[in-house]
Amino acid sequence: MIIDLFEDWWKKQQNLKLIATGRRIVHGEKIFNKLVIVNEKVSEDLRPLIPLSPLHQPYNLQVLALFLQK
Repeated sequence: MIIDLFEDWWKKQQNLKLIATGRRIVHGEKIFNKLVIVNEKVSEDLRPLIPLSPLHQPYNLQVLALFLQK
């Protein structure tokens, strides 16, 4: 799957400094109603929303976790 290929590539980028990234994610308007800087707490708050978008949300969270590691 493409996300696995990206993850392998990303983990090999030792000299790459991430400045910013943008992501559109199912957010549940009552929880997040404006742009936020994602951290572990935000990522965990998004997890219960998987039923709103079961085909996309798990992959979105996987990408967030990857970026939060670096």
